Amino acid sequence: MIPTLFSRPFDSQEHIFEVKWDGIRCLSYVTGNKVRLQSRSLRDITQQFPELSALSEKIEGKNAVVDGELCVLNESGKPDFAGIQKRIRTRKSASIEYLSQQIPATYILWDILYCDGKDMRREGLLKRRRLLTARVKPQPGIIIPSYITGEGNSLFAVIKENNLEGMVAKKIGSPYLHKRSRLWLKIKTFREISCLIGGYLPGPPLSLLAGAYNSSGDLLYLGKIERGLSSSEKELLQKKLPRFIKSTSPFSNYEGQAVWVEPQNVLRIRYLELTPNLRLRHASILGLEPERYPRDCRIDNV
Repeated sequence: MIPTLFSRPFDSQEHIFEVKWDGIRCLSYVTGNKVRLQSRSLRDITQQFPELSALSEKIEGKNAVVDGELCVLNESGKPDFAGIQKRIRTRKSASIEYLSQQIPATYILWDILYCDGKDMRREGLLKRRRLLTARVKPQPGIIIPSYITGEGNSLFAVIKENNLEGMVAKKIGSPYLHKRSRLWLKIKTFREISCLIGGYLPGPPLSLLAGAYNSSGDLLYLGKIERGLSSSEKELLQKKLPRFIKSTSPFSNYEGQAVWVEPQNVLRIRYLELTPNLRLRHASILGLEPERYPRDCRIDNV
C-alpha cells in the first residue's frame, strides 16, 4: 500500500500520524523459522540482511506477513539513507557479513497483513496495529514506532525541527490495499536552495545541471533537474541559454557531457536532502529567480 503525496500537514481525529522513515520499503514473509524479505520492486533482498534472519523468533505464531521500512540509523537515531543504499547494493557475501556488523539495519514495522491463517488486509488499520503489537517482540534492530492521533501539525513541526524526511497520515479504518491510495498520505519536509544553471541537456525533456558555490568560491555540481519548470519557463530558457554557451564546464567537480553555459541564471529548487556526495535528492524547480545575484547561490547556506 503506497501513500499519496500531500502538500501540507493537517490535524484530524480520523487519522493516525507517524514519522515517515527514510529507508527501503520491505515486506517480510515469515514461515516457521524461515524469513524472506521482499523490496517494493518485488526483489528478494533476504541475503543482504542476515541480521534479520532471527525475525521469525520475534513473531508469535507460525506464519505472518509484515510490512515496514528497512533503515540504517545513525548515532542520533535518525535514518541514514546513504547507509541503507550501501547495504542494498552490496552483493558479495563477505562484504554483506561485514556491513551487517558495522552498519546494521533496523526494521521499522508498522503493519501486519497475514497471521496464522487469517488474512488481515480487510480489517481496519488500528485492529491490524494492535495485532502487530501483540505478536511482535521489539528488540534492538526491530521497532514498532509510536503514533499520535489528531495533532498532525504539531508532529510535523517536531519532524521538521529534527530534519526527518516527513510524516505519514493514515485513515484509522483503512484496509490494506495493494496500490497507491489517498487513505494514506505522505507529507514531506522539503527544503529550498538557490542554484545556478551551469549546463543543460537539450532533451526532450530539457535537463538543467544545477550547482552552487562553496566557501572556496568553487561552483559545485549538485544534480541534473528536469521537474518543475512551466512551459513558459522552458520556452524562455531554450531561447536564453544559448547566449551563455561556453566551451568548458564551470563546475569544479563534474565534466560529463553537456552544453556548458556561464553560470548566470538562477533557479529556486525544492529538495528533500543533500546527500553525502553533494547531490540534491528528490529535487524539483520552483521557478526562475532573475533578481538573485549569482554569487549568493552558496552551498554553505544549506
